[in-house]
Amino acid sequence: MEKAILSGGKKVAALLLAALLAFSMFGCGGDEDTSDQVIGTWALDYDMGPMISEEMGDEYADFQSPLEVSIRFDFDEDGNYRMYVDEDLFRTNFNNWMTAFAGYMSEELYQQIEAEGVDRATADQMIQETYGCTAQEYMTQLLQQSIDVDSLLDEIESTGGYEARGEKLFMADPGEEISANQYDLFKVDGDTLTLSLADDSQDPEVLPGLDYPLVFTRQQ
Repeated sequence: MEKAILSGGKKVAALLLAALLAFSMFGCGGDEDTSDQVIGTWALDYDMGPMISEEMGDEYADFQSPLEVSIRFDFDEDGNYRMYVDEDLFRTNFNNWMTAFAGYMSEELYQQIEAEGVDRATADQMIQETYGCTAQEYMTQLLQQSIDVDSLLDEIESTGGYEARGEKLFMADPGEEISANQYDLFKVDGDTLTLSLADDSQDPEVLPGLDYPLVFTRQQ
């Protein structure tokens, strides 16, 4: 069970990183400079819970818990962008998700022990004597050992350069030149930024449950 928890925690961390880094892969130089329209901070909320449950495999198929993240883009006046997540919201929601998963795994542990003829009260006593805590607290500790939230948040963040010309938004990684053939179409309407695919033949899915067009809300 301990190995399963540690393995599951590491898998969750890898899934979180892979999913959020997908946003740094926007196909994102002519036309009039329209960068002033996108300058600022924009946010998009995404619930990663269903995706994580699905990717963790059949053995966790009956575990469901939301994990909403607020994905942010900062576009500055000098043509630089930064992609990251709202850290406070992520920590709160991730802790809630981890508590739910620890509860789920605790129940799995109880069922295994009960299958051996040990009642729950006795199991609680055994766990308390062995680990000095409850089953859920023990599972939570194992998850915390396998997932370094600070490192995960650092890895999620990405930066680069951008240009907005006409209705086209171009983005490139640090040190790379912006390609005239890779861009998203954008539209700003009040406090809403909508990104659409430039080519209808492209796959609209960014992440499971999240497809183009992508709608961001201005934060500042």
